[in-house]
Amino acid sequence: MDNKKKYFVNGNSLIQNEFEYRKNLLQSLEQIQVINNKTKVYEELNFIRKTNDSILYSYIWHFTETPKKLEKEINSKRKLIGKPFPLKNVVTINNKKIHLDSLKGKPTLINLWFCNCSPCLEEIPILNEIRDKYIDKCNFIAITYDDKQKVQNIISKKNYRFNHIVENTQLTTKLGFNSYPVNIFLDKNGIIKQIEGGIPYFENDRGELTLSNGNEFITILEKLITE
Repeated sequence: MDNKKKYFVNGNSLIQNEFEYRKNLLQSLEQIQVINNKTKVYEELNFIRKTNDSILYSYIWHFTETPKKLEKEINSKRKLIGKPFPLKNVVTINNKKIHLDSLKGKPTLINLWFCNCSPCLEEIPILNEIRDKYIDKCNFIAITYDDKQKVQNIISKKNYRFNHIVENTQLTTKLGFNSYPVNIFLDKNGIIKQIEGGIPYFENDRGELTLSNGNEFITILEKLITE
């Protein structure tokens, strides 16, 4: 039996012991179940390191009504890591041609989303801030299966400043994601290095879940820029 103490770290680099982790998890789930009592949580844990007396994991909480389906999706996601992003010749909503080779030389953040996805829309202002800060050092692409008119309406309302690829059901289906948003990070060679869900939430001083400032994504991009 493994008696090592377990510790958990999130994107904000906050390390919690197992008691703190479970307490915060249950509190977060209870808050979300007030809105939707069918919601369950799937814990995506990734081993970081082991010492003589402890184990450290990183974690992502996925709140969903279908945890089994999500688990299958996460396993599929892990198989994509280390492979080239399957982007062939496509044209953006502004008639700009993009292919994988055109992205090489800079890291790339690819946001998978759709217009009726509330979490997708909520994170757009933060994604815009990241884009504005790193536009000279990184590529920023948003991909959806929604049609051009729907996307143009969102761009107008939200001023979503990524390069937009629309009506691409073939690519979104091939990637196999059912939960959105998804944020995919490519290195300078177009290789998938990391896949995240939406920008994480954290608990503020009033005990409310609030969208973070995007530092988790910034940390990933900074690392890819220096590699």
